[in-house]
Amino acid sequence: MNLHNKPAAFEQYEILRKLNPDFAAEVVADGGLAEPREKGKEKLYFVPLNNFSLASLVKLVTSCRQRTGIEVIVMQPVPFTLSTINKQRQQVDFDEAVALMKLRYPKLAADPNAIVIGLTDEDMYVRKEKWQYAFAYPKEGRFAVVSSARMNPVNMGGAADGALLEARLRKMVLKEIGVLYYQYPPNHNPLSVLYDSIEGVEDFDKMGEDF
Repeated sequence: MNLHNKPAAFEQYEILRKLNPDFAAEVVADGGLAEPREKGKEKLYFVPLNNFSLASLVKLVTSCRQRTGIEVIVMQPVPFTLSTINKQRQQVDFDEAVALMKLRYPKLAADPNAIVIGLTDEDMYVRKEKWQYAFAYPKEGRFAVVSSARMNPVNMGGAADGALLEARLRKMVLKEIGVLYYQYPPNHNPLSVLYDSIEGVEDFDKMGEDF
């Protein structure tokens, strides 16, 4: 790419993609092989994964539109496959979930203007991180998966609180919209929706919803 030989760069990329798909994806995101985004032509897509609640999805779309003015495009649900869940951990594999969305919606995967956020109510982890779980994680600058499992008080031994769950989920999705759609940098302000050091639900409850 530095030598302005794009055909040769893509040839080398294809070799790398067969050897190491994850690293190849990072090269695309960081090295300029992907087609550039056209400012002002971005589109935001929500992809419900497996049995994500339709009621939660409707509320989330409405609240995000009210907050941002973005007309979210909701795709049909994508069922998990056997490889999506790590049997030993009993958690969704983030990378497999992203790969599944790309496979199900290849046009979105190929569209540099498509910002795609997958939504799951099952617990999730990220292979390359040492965390026990992840609330959300981005990839390639335009994909993300958000998990509401540990945002739900019921799953953590508390009393049911639908409003609290919705608020936490909304803040996490708004953060991903800010980072991926608007390309705002995360920050260290615990009151900001772009707060970058979320470690537990207590952090969600302190965060605001403004960029």
